[in-house]
Amino acid sequence: MENRPRRAGLWPSQDSSLTILGPNTEFTGTLKSQGDVRLEDIFTGTIIARGQVEIGQNATLDGDLYCEAVTVAGLVRGNLSATTISITDTGRVLGNLQSEKLITEDEAFIEGTVTLLETFDLKAAIAGLGGPADERFIPDTEDE
Repeated sequence: MENRPRRAGLWPSQDSSLTILGPNTEFTGTLKSQGDVRLEDIFTGTIIARGQVEIGQNATLDGDLYCEAVTVAGLVRGNLSATTISITDTGRVLGNLQSEKLITEDEAFIEGTVTLLETFDLKAAIAGLGGPADERFIPDTEDE
């Protein structure tokens, strides 16, 4: 992995794995991760992560994201649900945001509804997707 500076608070989270969708890579489907995720190219589908997600400056997410924290430096065409959502000056979100905390830099762009909650419950958000739940990707109550 590159030895480049990371923004404070970004991953890898302690005791967590890191999944990277690198440059020149496209993926379509559902990604479920017990750890952190970094997108550097095109992802189409749904991402569910117990950790943090970074959408790189050249990345595009066409779909919905459910995670603990997300930093958007690229383009998202879909909904974001996370405890903390950060959008950098190069970040673009075309969709709805649901979060406890929203951080935006100058020039960040959002087109959609922003809902700030007193408490964001990732477990409830994931459960609201319907279908069979995979307990590995739903946070334990003690973790909250």
